[in-house]
Amino acid sequence: RHDDALKTSFEADGPHAAVVFPAGTYRLTDTVFLGRCAHFRALGDGTLAMDDPKKDILYLHRNSRTRLEGLRFRGGRNQVNQATLNFENANLVVRDCAFEGAASNAIKSVSRRLKSSQHTNIGGERNAIGEFEPDAKGVFRFNPEYPVGKMYNNSTFILVEDCAFDGCAHAMESHSDGTVVRRCRVRQPAVAGAVFRFTTDIHLYDLDVTVDRSAAERQSVFAAYGTTYAAIEGVTVRTTAGNGVLLMDSA
Repeated sequence: RHDDALKTSFEADGPHAAVVFPAGTYRLTDTVFLGRCAHFRALGDGTLAMDDPKKDILYLHRNSRTRLEGLRFRGGRNQVNQATLNFENANLVVRDCAFEGAASNAIKSVSRRLKSSQHTNIGGERNAIGEFEPDAKGVFRFNPEYPVGKMYNNSTFILVEDCAFDGCAHAMESHSDGTVVRRCRVRQPAVAGAVFRFTTDIHLYDLDVTVDRSAAERQSVFAAYGTTYAAIEGVTVRTTAGNGVLLMDSA
């Protein structure tokens, strides 16, 4: 419930406990589901690895505040997959991380709601529907309502800085209220689609992007659908084939 106790325990500013990964590779056999206010950071080269390309590495369930620092992610489907509760105050900070070989997105942020619910309702009616939801026993399972729920930008601010994306099908898919990406290096393999996909206001600064060109696929650096404001500055784009690539694919 969105009440005073919940606001005090989960949504207040201030320090929160961190999960610290010493240097090493942590091989996962299933998705790690996190609640609110998660803080993951690495000491040295801490790597979270997932061999199954159909499973996410981290799923942030009804997320409010999360910080990821110094981690390396390797493999999996979505490496960081976030859903929020649309409480207008969520934020995700990803700093000094490396993302390698995601079958889908390195970072994904999206919320959905039932067509019958009210977007502004923060009371008893569930208005944010994640791809995964816990059952009566608390075990996370695929949510069958997710595909038919109408998608809205979730109320989240995302900051991604000083990160590297190497060989991920897409660096980022963001359906939040605002996204800032700065000082990042990206190499996208020869796959269809955009390196970054947004339905949000975007601020993109000091990026170094390399696209492996595919003559058979439609490729672009940015795809912006429903975006009303975009600031792009200091972005270098190159292709391995030496020919051009679409900078912005916008509807």
